[in-house]
Amino acid sequence: MQPPIPIVPAHAIDERLSRIESMLVQLQHQLDQALPMAAMTMDIVDEVANDAVARGVDPVERIKALVALVETLSEPHTVHTLQGILHRVDRVEPLLEVVDQLPGLVAMAVDIFDEAVGRAVARGVDVQQALESATKGFVKLGEFVLSEQFANFLESGILDPESVSLVGRVGRALADVAAEPSTAPGLMGLLRAGREEDVRRALNFGVRFGGRFGQLLRKQIGR
Repeated sequence: MQPPIPIVPAHAIDERLSRIESMLVQLQHQLDQALPMAAMTMDIVDEVANDAVARGVDPVERIKALVALVETLSEPHTVHTLQGILHRVDRVEPLLEVVDQLPGLVAMAVDIFDEAVGRAVARGVDVQQALESATKGFVKLGEFVLSEQFANFLESGILDPESVSLVGRVGRALADVAAEPSTAPGLMGLLRAGREEDVRRALNFGVRFGGRFGQLLRKQIGR
């Protein structure tokens, strides 16, 4: 036997119906307010779109481009790269500070250059002529760097460590001799100098150098 269905009092039903009616009234009120807002929003969107079209902008193409950009930014590789950049923001900040200071550094460099030019003019230097000469020098240097002679110079071995060291020793010897008192040895002095080990070593080097240089000259002129 089924239990008897409880009888809801009439006043409870009225209260429930009143609450439902109140909720419907509030919902209707919200809809009444939302519809004008939606219409106004659509009007604003239409106005903005029309202004964009008047300027030659295609809103649809812009939206497609924006969607493509969002897709690219949301790709795993892009997200990983952006996360790596964000984790290194502390390293980027010093570079940004240098960029912020760059205009001041450029202005300071210009002031230094102007001051140097002013001092040069005060000493009677023709700055215009000096700049033209420097420009010609740079042009000549560029032509030489691009020439076959420069390639031969690089392949000549003059820049090898041994050659550079030898040139340095020659320069040191020239400087030391130039600083010593100048004395002209006689015939006996030359004979005595020829018996010195260091002099014989230099003469031996000179003889061997002459022979090797003569071989290179013979190859160059073909005889």
